Amino acid sequence: MNTAKALVPSLPDLRLKDLIDRFDLLLRSKCEIESRGVPTQFWSDFFTAPGNVQKNVVDQISDYLAILEDASRQGITLLNDKRLAWFAVGKLQLVPPSGFLDTIEPDDYLEIYNASGIQIFRNLEFYRIVSYSIAEITFYPWDRLYRRDEHILQQIMEQGFVKGFSGVKEPYPLTIDEHIVSEAISSEGRSYHIKFGMLSPLIGRSKKTEAVFATSKLKRIK
Repeated sequence: MNTAKALVPSLPDLRLKDLIDRFDLLLRSKCEIESRGVPTQFWSDFFTAPGNVQKNVVDQISDYLAILEDASRQGITLLNDKRLAWFAVGKLQLVPPSGFLDTIEPDDYLEIYNASGIQIFRNLEFYRIVSYSIAEITFYPWDRLYRRDEHILQQIMEQGFVKGFSGVKEPYPLTIDEHIVSEAISSEGRSYHIKFGMLSPLIGRSKKTEAVFATSKLKRIK
């Protein structure tokens, strides 16, 4: 067993730690949101993941951070600003449907998911309520991060992913029951009440739906 090699951080590990530090600085300096640590279990899971998975996580966080830093440089505020959603979609080289910005209401939580169920963008209001780090949110799929009743999971899959990636072109309301969602793998185990809003398919360079944009309203209850 090559113990020495296992203890030496790889290049993706070192780059990821730098990205996490930069993101936490942005949270504190631009949004006055407390930074959060990355649990040991994440590093264990990340270190044992295939190299292509590690690279994908690093690239996604790098792209996300670049969007936020670029938006800030261009005078877009990082909280309570619809322009950030439009800017992010463009930077991800995705095309939203007409009326996209009209689907966003004040105080909405905004998320973009790819076809693998990985959240590739969320507005920073999200970090006011969740305890997860950016590393966990990017690495783990949504159905591992959060605990819900089984019928809610089925509704999310059918309305959010099956329908969202079916080729539908226009935004549509998510008729998912209001419910309580709990963090499944965090040390704090926070819980929130969630009411879903609208879903918009996002078209990529393949001319097919490559991601979906969802709005919701969250209220922490624990």
